[in-house]
Amino acid sequence: MDFAEFARTAWFGPLDTSGLRLLENDLAIGDAPLFRGASEAIAAASSAAMERHLAANWLNGGSETYSDTDVST
Repeated sequence: MDFAEFARTAWFGPLDTSGLRLLENDLAIGDAPLFRGASEAIAAASSAAMERHLAANWLNGGSETYSDTDVST
């Protein structure tokens, strides 16, 4: 995926990528573009993203108990 182009032309954009590190027009993960990232780095980033999604839903009133918060979106 050409993330730089996607950010410029997304139907919900354009998205500001000035604060992002891009390599080969893709998001950078470590010293590589995402599409070439090490599986361990991708797994760590995916885990962090899922945990932040859960936290955002919980903070937004998703559930009284953090562990019961729905993340099906």
